[in-house]
Amino acid sequence: MEAMKELYDVVNNQLDYARKLKETSGKKVVGYMCTYAPEELINAAGAHPLRLFGSSKKFPGRRPSAILLLLPWFAESWKMRSVAT
Repeated sequence: MEAMKELYDVVNNQLDYARKLKETSGKKVVGYMCTYAPEELINAAGAHPLRLFGSSKKFPGRRPSAILLLLPWFAESWKMRSVAT
């Protein structure tokens, strides 16, 4: 049951998970949206691959444009951009 809670936390707090992963490993986190992204290349480059996907949470900040409303995974990646810095 602990594994399910951990999975639930990762799915619902992707940004926190990415930050924690970056801090603990010292490696960059590379987010990708397409299921065909070559995770092996991301690993070979010394980074952690992280599949980005949308959530049902309200978009933070300014009102999103129409493209963000149509593409929730893009909105999620926009939120995740702060991990790279």
